[in-house]
Amino acid sequence: MSIVNQIEHLRYEATDPHMDGYYCWDKKKQLYEILWTAQKCLAACSTFVGEDEWVLSKEKSNESN
Repeated sequence: MSIVNQIEHLRYEATDPHMDGYYCWDKKKQLYEILWTAQKCLAACSTFVGEDEWVLSKEKSNESN
């Protein structure tokens, strides 16, 4: 299972109406941990040629979903 699929699975579990708040909140906390870790890792990386355009196109496609 890819990391993206694992994150989507956490989203599903965090929003599952059949589960209680304790379970869902734990899954949401995991999503926050992933977010903060990814932001820290991205901040440590260099910027590459074409990166800005690629990120912008991905952001636009994510907005339409």
